[in-house]
Amino acid sequence: MASVASAATESGDELVVSGGRRGFWRAVTSNGKVMLGLIVVIFFTLLAIFGPYFVGSDVNAFGLERSAPPSGAHLLGTTAYGQDVLAQVVVGARASVALGFSTGVIATIIAVIVGLVSGYVGGWLDEVLSVFSNVFLVLPALPLPSCWRRLFPIRVH
Repeated sequence: MASVASAATESGDELVVSGGRRGFWRAVTSNGKVMLGLIVVIFFTLLAIFGPYFVGSDVNAFGLERSAPPSGAHLLGTTAYGQDVLAQVVVGARASVALGFSTGVIATIIAVIVGLVSGYVGGWLDEVLSVFSNVFLVLPALPLPSCWRRLFPIRVH
């Protein structure tokens, strides 16, 4: 049974939030960016699972057709060494999906442990763990200004 909650917003409009699978699916399908991301994730997951059944047995085997353009035999062409590019993409997708999934699981486990400890103990440990978490949230953005400055140097004449 789906639960429905409603609340009035500041403008007086009523905001209806529905729970359950239908509400979730409606929220997902109403946003184009989410749908595109979901399609890409599903595509690469299916490619990683079923792709090796459609490509050759040895992706690193050297062939006679070097730097061949896309054709019926090689849908994405070949490398300078004659290797099938599609086969390499499929193998790369399998490794990328496995790495992404395992990284997500490990990060979730760490986040749950830190959150449980922080919530249970509270006090100064909660503050320390909060600061520690915020530092890790900011770290990916720290190198960006340096990279931006390298790419677009300021020249004073």
